[in-house]
Amino acid sequence: MSDDQAEVDASRVLTILFKTFKNLATLNYEAESIGIDKLVSDLESPKYADQVTLLNIGRYVTRMKTANQNFKTLFSNRLVFEASSETYDMKALRKEMLPLYNEFIDYVLSMAKAHNTPLFTTALSLINTARKYYADMVARGATAKVVKTPPKV
Repeated sequence: MSDDQAEVDASRVLTILFKTFKNLATLNYEAESIGIDKLVSDLESPKYADQVTLLNIGRYVTRMKTANQNFKTLFSNRLVFEASSETYDMKALRKEMLPLYNEFIDYVLSMAKAHNTPLFTTALSLINTARKYYADMVARGATAKVVKTPPKV
């Protein structure tokens, strides 16, 4: 909407360009970023430079280019971080560690009974204290989920 015919023509030319990139927001991050790169390179090309200058939208093109570069840096770092972070299958680990734990507990118990030395009795006492602590935590968690109904009067 301008009374200057040159601005109207420049707007029409850029509108045709923008229509080719109208569905960028519906694409995945990588495709959208590539599309924005293509749009910016088209807007900075000599073919559209006059229209961009006439409509004074160069700062918006620069802002879009900078924001896309920042996004690509952030997105690539996130992918590298997620790829390098270790994940564990806790069910498999527990299944593998349980026999070793039971063997260790049986060993400490039998040594405490056989030798009755402060080393093994203290170790057994510490193990039993830790086991009681975790058993209490599990018991509290199980009862917290139970919804108490008020007594009928």
